Amino acid sequence: MPLTGTGDTISFTPSGTPSDNTVYLEQVSINNDEINLAVKVKNGTDVYGAAIEITYDSSKINYISLRKGDYLGTEGDIVFSAMLDRGKEGTLLVGSDKKGDVPGANGDGTLVTIVFRALTTQANTAIGFNVQNSALKSSNAHNPNIAGTSWIGGSLNYQ
Repeated sequence: MPLTGTGDTISFTPSGTPSDNTVYLEQVSINNDEINLAVKVKNGTDVYGAAIEITYDSSKINYISLRKGDYLGTEGDIVFSAMLDRGKEGTLLVGSDKKGDVPGANGDGTLVTIVFRALTTQANTAIGFNVQNSALKSSNAHNPNIAGTSWIGGSLNYQ
């Protein structure tokens, strides 16, 4: 049964505007208590993979599922994984990497779409990236982390 009543809505507000080489969250859709957020890359260069740690208040929203986006393309084998960190409630770990001697992705695109469910009508909460544990990876084996990546999360608001 949906948590929202007549006239009540949940919305996502980003905490900034993405610039080049930024990973950010963007609202795809919110239907009743189901929240779909895309993890997107803005003007990335040679992105071969990503290791992402997303944090949220698990007393207000729950992780439901995750869908692979189209950003890394189909060239080479793409390994994709997602798991909840049971040691840290409200932590989702996502990994996606190309395999083999193929170029990284360039430009804009969606890495993954995450589905959350609001648990309460007081679902106001931040959703963001743990920057220390998140990185975009390049195809350069000698220097795999893409330096200067920015990370923009946001907040859910119930009205």
